[in-house]
Amino acid sequence: MEEVYGIASTLKIGEITFHSAQRTSGTSDHPIYVTRNIQNTFGLKLKRAEIPFSFYLFEECKVLITGTHPVTINIADGNYSVTTLLSDPQGLRDAGYTFSYDSRTLKFSVTHASANFSLLANNDRCASLLGLSTTIPAVSSNSSLVFPYTASLTGPTYLNLHSNLGALLSTAKRNSSIESSGTIIARIPITTIPGNVIFYTDDTEKVFNVGESSIQQVDFWLTHPTESVPISLNGQPFSIELSMIFPTSSSGMPNRRFSSSGMTTMTKQ
Repeated sequence: MEEVYGIASTLKIGEITFHSAQRTSGTSDHPIYVTRNIQNTFGLKLKRAEIPFSFYLFEECKVLITGTHPVTINIADGNYSVTTLLSDPQGLRDAGYTFSYDSRTLKFSVTHASANFSLLANNDRCASLLGLSTTIPAVSSNSSLVFPYTASLTGPTYLNLHSNLGALLSTAKRNSSIESSGTIIARIPITTIPGNVIFYTDDTEKVFNVGESSIQQVDFWLTHPTESVPISLNGQPFSIELSMIFPTSSSGMPNRRFSSSGMTTMTKQ
């Protein structure tokens, strides 16, 4: 049987782009699109994504210091380098405690002039970024303490892309052995730094079989790997392109360009 774009000649591929600024409803962080009842969908996958690195890694992060001189250090929401975190008045600073960073070990340390103390982070993301725990206090010795874990100020290595389309995929059909959520349809590697745009493209021919489905509404949102709350892109739009497979005879796949529902479509036959 003749193959077209890696699939049988009885099938065709449609590529549909969803742009959050052209959503039907929802928010810029969780856009919802009405899709005019796309019928006879046999397969789908994430083809491309463009996501601004406008989200903050540090959010509601606090370092809790207990001991003779208890202090709560509130790190302002934002993204930090080691230099800005140690020098910013809203960063990792407080009177009486001196923080430093060892680029060889990738760990922070802190000292006090005269007292011992212990440290905890107030949430899991803050703990991961700084190299602390939320449950096991790090305890100083001789008024000095090296954080127990390496810091990771660049944040996670990927984001989870969620969609109501995830309900069409079984666990066995998810990419990268995703196992935690039925709404996750892809993992998007973070390949750049804050202020730039994350570009992702999947040029493989692998498409997830979804049976024969009718799609009337699509939504998307992004999360950190260990979190379920949608990340805030702080007002910046993002775009998602899906590849979908339809029977060649199907009229369910739009074959023209339109934007009222936030979709741009292109059909390969």
